Amino acid sequence: MSTPTRTPRYDVRNDRTGPYAIFYCDQCGREFRSIPDIANTIVQDIGKQAVGDLLRKVPLFGGTLASNVNKDDPRYSYNLTHLQLQAAWEQVKQHFRECPTCQQIVCLSDFDEKSGFCKNDSPRTGEIAEAEGQQVGAALKGFANAIGLGGVIIP
Repeated sequence: MSTPTRTPRYDVRNDRTGPYAIFYCDQCGREFRSIPDIANTIVQDIGKQAVGDLLRKVPLFGGTLASNVNKDDPRYSYNLTHLQLQAAWEQVKQHFRECPTCQQIVCLSDFDEKSGFCKNDSPRTGEIAEAEGQQVGAALKGFANAIGLGGVIIP
């Protein structure tokens, strides 16, 4: 198994539950999402609300201090620290392999485990194409059987 030596292309997103990373396959662009740290987001939110409420009670400048405390809310952040990015990569890296020939980080559907290369560089390209063709043929035959046209398709 060729475990990737680097992280693939990624984006940081946030659905108001905290930032998370989406890693992409270099060949097909398939997305693999990490899970945001919701518990940490909730704890930070509760702590910041408590401190903000206390600061608002201070006359004259308490409101300004309270708004500064609530500024870096993880529910609206699109930044991951290096450690958070590493944790996100650990969540999804089992879905990726690195091709020793082209150095692309590809998902399992674009990697030939038998040969240890991506499907584009695999010495078994002919075998893979033949197997995929058989799968498509079987799927078409199954579909034809399902709609009552099984006798029309030649086995």
